[in-house]
Amino acid sequence: MNTMKYYALACAWMLLASCTRTVPLERVGNLMFAKAQVNGHDVGRFVIDTGCASICVDRGIVEKLALSKMEHHVVELRGHVGKTTTDLVRTKTVAIGGVPFINDDATVMDTEWATALLGVEMNGVVGTPILGTMPFTIDPQALTLTFYLRESFRPPAGSQVVDLTFSKDNRPYIPIIVNGQPIVIALDTGDDGALELSGSFVRQNPGIGVMKPDAQWEYQTSIEKFERIRTRYDSIEVFGHVFRDVRGAVIQQMAGVDEEPGKKPGYAGVIGNVLLRNFRLTFDYENSKLYVEWRPWPTMKERLGRGLHPNQCDAGGTSVLCQTIADGDLDGVGALIAAGANPNARSRLGANPLGTAVMYGNAAIAEQLLDVGAETKDATWGDYLVEAAYTGNAGMCQLLMKHGSNVQTLSPQGRTALSWAAQYGRLEVVKMLLDHGADYGIKDSNGKTALHYAEGSGQKEIVDLLRACGARE
Repeated sequence: MNTMKYYALACAWMLLASCTRTVPLERVGNLMFAKAQVNGHDVGRFVIDTGCASICVDRGIVEKLALSKMEHHVVELRGHVGKTTTDLVRTKTVAIGGVPFINDDATVMDTEWATALLGVEMNGVVGTPILGTMPFTIDPQALTLTFYLRESFRPPAGSQVVDLTFSKDNRPYIPIIVNGQPIVIALDTGDDGALELSGSFVRQNPGIGVMKPDAQWEYQTSIEKFERIRTRYDSIEVFGHVFRDVRGAVIQQMAGVDEEPGKKPGYAGVIGNVLLRNFRLTFDYENSKLYVEWRPWPTMKERLGRGLHPNQCDAGGTSVLCQTIADGDLDGVGALIAAGANPNARSRLGANPLGTAVMYGNAAIAEQLLDVGAETKDATWGDYLVEAAYTGNAGMCQLLMKHGSNVQTLSPQGRTALSWAAQYGRLEVVKMLLDHGADYGIKDSNGKTALHYAEGSGQKEIVDLLRACGARE
């Protein structure tokens, strides 16, 4: 990638100010955002994303600024969950936190899905066309992004040096070790999780030792629909530091894996901010180097001791308790509960702590919450037992029933937990619910039973089981 045109304007601007420029970042969930401008106009929050090969601008911003579409230019917008085609539009400059870069084009992106998930407007993405132009440091604890002039850049004293490799579109890869197996992974500051491996990689490398799935979900993004399986990894070694019992995921049909065999190192998946936030990272794309400084993320007890309120919410309305649950931090959840966190507080988007634990398949955290009075009822699912059945977590289902969930409970659509489990092939859950007396004959608002849903989705083994129990059309 020719970065000189992007570098020139930033270089001139920084020489007038100083040899470095530090940009403040805002954290929403586990993502980091900077204020951006396009062609001199304020355009809101752009996520800092080393895993993105483009500068992306929301379609609404494109229309508002009347950015012209580049004729005969249709590009692939790629993410680790898939790829789609979209348009390129003409731009002149893109500024990040006041640092301007010459930028000829940007990729049009629909960000409504991300805005809905985050609770705040996400208006674009800062990817490699800017991040690859000059050395920069991301400091997750200080919440800063610092750019350096190449000519005056010096690596941080005492930092660990890691060799970067790159995809054909200039996204950085690093080596890590998962359950004792060395792999190559994409370093993705636009990912809010810990580790996400591709389904094909896991199938081809059974020695990776992925543990039993905690939950399975289908998601829809601006790119495509995909399935994410929540799981755990015994150990992940990153830059010489070992993290134990890490909650992560496996994504079926992850884009970019095993592409161009023999030409580029096929990567296994992505490492995200739940692990990366433990390091201060300085990137030098031109010399293929990463300089790493260990900055362990403070424990929840430490954060509370520094003044964090146990019911604090981020800009998107997500409580620190819900975020800690999403991170899989059992001790942190315990510390928040002991400090007075409300186990039933709902976020601006309606999520609550128990719902988050069910979504992530974390039965240990769910039990913590239930023991202090978390409610099992939910407006979306009727009862979290229905959600747990959908995600395939039999242990979570048993826990919820132990704490009062009724096996015959109905979702707002009139559907039972059994029908959801039957439709999505959750055989273990189906068996468990039947053992607890689930009624396979209950019809929903469309007149369908669990058997109808199993047949409609081709779940032959479950169809046979339901028929053996006496279910009929």
